[in-house]
Amino acid sequence: QDHFVFTGVGYTTALIKHMGRLLGIAGRHRIHVPLTLSTLVWKPFVGDFLTRSDLDSVDRAMARSLTDIEADRLDKEEEVNVLREALLWTGGDQGLLKVENNQVGIETRKAVIEEIERRYLTRNLHCLEMLYNGVSRILPVELLGLFTSKEAEELFCGVPEVDVDLLLKMTEYDSGLSQDDEEVKFFWEALRGMEPKDRTAFINFSTGRGRL
Repeated sequence: QDHFVFTGVGYTTALIKHMGRLLGIAGRHRIHVPLTLSTLVWKPFVGDFLTRSDLDSVDRAMARSLTDIEADRLDKEEEVNVLREALLWTGGDQGLLKVENNQVGIETRKAVIEEIERRYLTRNLHCLEMLYNGVSRILPVELLGLFTSKEAEELFCGVPEVDVDLLLKMTEYDSGLSQDDEEVKFFWEALRGMEPKDRTAFINFSTGRGRL
């Protein structure tokens, strides 16, 4: 889903702490870091709970499979295979999956789904603790609980979507130009007509920053 998540593989404690310190320095000096981090990072950062929607934001196939199983939209054999593979992939307790007559009971199914979700949503907590530790060396992290996960992301990384109305409101014109000039109107009309990725590319070209 075009989001970066920590997997715990290939990262050293020192490296993640260093990244946290850099993030803290950038936040202190109001320098936006163009990191596309998922809510699996930002929600724990501000002390918020993770849910199925957060799983969906990084692995839609997994989230939909679990939802389909709960809604009995899969045949029994496919359901067993999905649960077994998901448990194996997340490192969950294989002993939870008790299969009788090639199907899983309702209580067992519920317990397995909860285990898969828990393992998936918490698998990067160690990395997040190291990142949090790094940020805490620079900023008073106890104040992060005052923010929502979206506000925390905007604080450190800026707004990923270019808000043309906000940009128009904050723009200062050189002498001899005004918002009412015909060429200026054409400019804003062209900017509004761009695809989101093209607007982001334009802002990056003209300001050196990919986010507002």
